[in-house]
Amino acid sequence: MKNYFEVLDIDEQAGQQDIKRAYKRMLTKYPAEKFPEKNRDIEEAYEALSNPGKRHSYVEFHRMSSASKQAYLDARDAMDRGEYAKAAKTLETAIRHEEHAVHLKYVLGIAYMNLDKPSRAVRMLEPVRDEFPDDIELNIKIIQACLDAKEYDKALAWAKEANDIGKDNFVLLGLLADSYQLMKKYDEALAVLKEAFGNPAFADRQFVICAKTAFILFLNEDYADSLEWMDKLAALKSGEMEKAASVEMFVVMLDSFIEKHMLLEACRCASAILELVPDRGDIARIKRGIEVIMSIGPEVDRFDRDEFIPDLLKMYVASGINSLETEELTEEEQVAYMILIEYQLLREFSAYLIAARYMKTHYPALYELKADFLDAFQDSRERKKLINKNKVLFCRYQDIIAQMMEEYGDGDDWDDDEYWDDEDEDSWDDDEYWVDLDDKLDEGNWDDDEYWDEGDDEGGWDDDEYWDDADGWDDEDS
Repeated sequence: MKNYFEVLDIDEQAGQQDIKRAYKRMLTKYPAEKFPEKNRDIEEAYEALSNPGKRHSYVEFHRMSSASKQAYLDARDAMDRGEYAKAAKTLETAIRHEEHAVHLKYVLGIAYMNLDKPSRAVRMLEPVRDEFPDDIELNIKIIQACLDAKEYDKALAWAKEANDIGKDNFVLLGLLADSYQLMKKYDEALAVLKEAFGNPAFADRQFVICAKTAFILFLNEDYADSLEWMDKLAALKSGEMEKAASVEMFVVMLDSFIEKHMLLEACRCASAILELVPDRGDIARIKRGIEVIMSIGPEVDRFDRDEFIPDLLKMYVASGINSLETEELTEEEQVAYMILIEYQLLREFSAYLIAARYMKTHYPALYELKADFLDAFQDSRERKKLINKNKVLFCRYQDIIAQMMEEYGDGDDWDDDEYWDDEDEDSWDDDEYWVDLDDKLDEGNWDDDEYWDEGDDEGGWDDDEYWDDADGWDDEDS
């Protein structure tokens, strides 16, 4: 750093009038057209020394020893290369031997912040702020360090003071709102943000202010107002980073609404998110799921009380509802749970056929949740495909199913014999799935569903298998 007192040819005790007279004298002596470089030094020296804060900073630096100045410069170079630990070590050593260490402490505080040591940063920056309480950039750094160190009282006190100095500084405004928020003083934070929303100085930052206001209203459990502020966002301009940060907050809100079963609020929140980021397929799926749950609401209570529906079928439909909501089971456990219920339904399908048909008529919205399975379940040929698929999946997930039975049920009730052959525990018990006609026919795996109608003429020959409607004998099937 240049010696500005030498540039203006004055001493450190010079007053403001002395500095001004020296500045004019040096400009006359070194006009810009003849001495451009010297003239720039004069302008720089006058700017530094005529401002009381800058002059104090310069004097403090000028008073440091040569070794400390070199340590300062070395540390700045190290930080420019991202070597913050090296810079911190250099400065820690220099501070021990330096009386005028304010500049060393400032740079060390910044190094500590980059090393994720906010408490140390606060300790270094606090005496610097005492020296330069009106420095906006310094205030921003120390307030952020306090928030990171969870020293919220200090952060709030300094944020209030700094905002009185830099009323139109958006970063300071945000730090003040953050301080109130982290101290759960939501009303105060909202007052700051709502005033800022109408401030012409922040006209280009309305999106950020609006998003922050919506989130703090949510934290304050003012859900209706929160969603109204979210709706405003679609009409406001934003950058991609601002939009991404707001969406991250709103996803937190969405998860909370779902967890609390506040479906109307969750649906509206999801809609607002999709207005901002239409390509978020995950949010679109959540929204569709919420809409399905809302559509089945009128049927749920009546369905739950309907004694004609077997409990197992109710459990199966409930699993479809739960899959749309927050679920405690892992993804693999959810799949295993579905496999187990489907196994039980398929095992005794005849006991559930009438109930499934009844449900399709009386509870169409609930039926739709499991329509693919239930439609196939009622068709003899499609049911066999379900059985084979269930067989494969049961084998694949048998360990998870057994573990779930032990964890969520009574482990002693898990009976391998109910699901596996005694002779080969790794094999599927075909007797559970094939009609055993040994007593009627010699072919043990003969399934009369393949050849006999299940309708009104249960004992009749299924002529659709063998006869064309038009020509008689069905050559393709024979």
